[in-house]
Amino acid sequence: MTRSFWFLLICAGCGAPCGGEATTPAPWYDSRGPVPAVTTSTVAVGEVGDRTWRTGAQATFLPTSAVERDTFARVIPEILAAVRGKAADPKAFAAPLAAAGFTLEVWQVGGKSYWVLLEDPARRRGAGAYLFRLGPPQPEEILLQAPHADYDVGTGDISAQLFFAPPPGNAPRALFLNTIHRYQVTPGQRERRPGSPADVAHNPDHLYAHATEAALTAGPMLVVQVHGFGTRSDDDGDDDDVPAGTTMIVSAGRETGSTPRSNAVAAALRRRFGDGVRRFPEDVSVLGATTNVQGRAARSRAGDFVHVEIAASLRKQLRDGGAPLQQLGEALFDTPVAEAR
Repeated sequence: MTRSFWFLLICAGCGAPCGGEATTPAPWYDSRGPVPAVTTSTVAVGEVGDRTWRTGAQATFLPTSAVERDTFARVIPEILAAVRGKAADPKAFAAPLAAAGFTLEVWQVGGKSYWVLLEDPARRRGAGAYLFRLGPPQPEEILLQAPHADYDVGTGDISAQLFFAPPPGNAPRALFLNTIHRYQVTPGQRERRPGSPADVAHNPDHLYAHATEAALTAGPMLVVQVHGFGTRSDDDGDDDDVPAGTTMIVSAGRETGSTPRSNAVAAALRRRFGDGVRRFPEDVSVLGATTNVQGRAARSRAGDFVHVEIAASLRKQLRDGGAPLQQLGEALFDTPVAEAR
């Protein structure tokens, strides 16, 4: 390996400033070495799964390293600042991300530009995929997440469509996706157990959790997670106690009750989808996301968190797009702040 690679790796791992000319907007790494290529490609929304959550089928899960954690703690806030600007340069982030085992790509989707952080294909280990929208600041910055895109069948497709083709109004700034099945250990081996290290929503040491915390340091942000119940790739038994007729469960991830935000979102969803929309814990006692690490992170930084579980039959309808999907996006992203407070 080259000397410059190890220099980058040491700097990213220890978090210390590196020598050399400062690089904006990421001045903390040495910019004198070779800059990895940043590819630009046109991507269809239907291709997102093959490039993100399906890439881990042949991967062996590896725990998050100090280099990954420290790099993301620095890079994610700087990327969020850069993509809101007029002259954002993805090359400024390519070198430190490469040292952490990630590539940065620019995707053109529907005529708009996005920055996408993907695992190096030679180092796939279930570390997640992180997508960012370029554009001016929104009235409210939103982080959309599908932590179990392949387990909660259809949630990845629904979230991708909401991210790349949102209804008019607030558009999510970022979309975070898993890149390995929540119970996968090695290719073909899955171990269903509480606290599975590959489960990005319940492992506080996963890079996905650190990426979420880093995003929340960049300023106020609403975190919205899309999940599913009823038909999954594996049945974990959580669905058994869902009351008949339930089509959605809206939660703030708190056992103590809904928040003004989750109450408002539930009401908006009920107006669009009917009385099958229920709140946790007021209306149902399961699937409330009380152990969700992203929810805890949002609350610890005075952010809002909305966790939505969607029944299998409704997910099938939403995957087809059209008016129901747009109505879901309107309720999740455009519930007035005054109404939520």
